[in-house]
Amino acid sequence: MTDNEILESAALAVGKEISFGPDGILYRNKGEQYWKGWWNPRENSGDALELAAMLRLKIEPGKYLGDGCTVYASPAWNDVASCTAFRDNAVDQMRVAILRVAAEIGKVAYRYKPKKEES
Repeated sequence: MTDNEILESAALAVGKEISFGPDGILYRNKGEQYWKGWWNPRENSGDALELAAMLRLKIEPGKYLGDGCTVYASPAWNDVASCTAFRDNAVDQMRVAILRVAAEIGKVAYRYKPKKEES
């Protein structure tokens, strides 16, 4: 999956629609007419925490920075694998791991399929 597909799938897992624009990623809740604001759990810790809370993810930071951060889906998502991310920054690796597991939930639970490129 590309970075944009990961973000789309994660958004789907929590009932959001997103739109990629030149200034960032806009979001709205499914069924709403108007865009609410910016959303990017890859760069924004608050958005990543929202994903983790809404999907009831279990987060285990490593004891040391080199250990990475592992995120597990709740038992309800037994078809979703855990993810361990390794980055130079502990907060960054936690956001990446949360986003990847959320994207897997979107893929499994909602049968996310990337949009076809328009020619």
